[in-house]
Amino acid sequence: MTTAKDIMTRTVLSVEPETPIHDAMEILLENSITSIPVIDADGRLVGILSEADRLKMLETPPNDERPSVANYMTPGVITVGSNTLLEQIANLITTFGIRQIPVMEGSDVIGVISRRDLIRALQNAV
Repeated sequence: MTTAKDIMTRTVLSVEPETPIHDAMEILLENSITSIPVIDADGRLVGILSEADRLKMLETPPNDERPSVANYMTPGVITVGSNTLLEQIANLITTFGIRQIPVMEGSDVIGVISRRDLIRALQNAV
């Protein structure tokens, strides 16, 4: 049975809550990713920042000149463990309409799974 650890991307880019939103979006664009985990100074996952979160700035312009990730990230991130089955991950992604799920080991982010990772795994299984 295929699990999260079999399909996850192990190189995890992240930003801190204090990172300027512009800098975080540059990371997304430069790396062709749609979202990025937000990790605090203690190494804890505190949110995720997506392209959609950045679009919120159109609806609610920032009050300061250099808005941070903390102002726009989505807290309360859905995560999975390294042994979570492929089918369960696909269900979470489709049910909640998310593009990326962090893979956790204890309180550490050890990987991420995107929709593309799932599609690749499904294609390889055929």
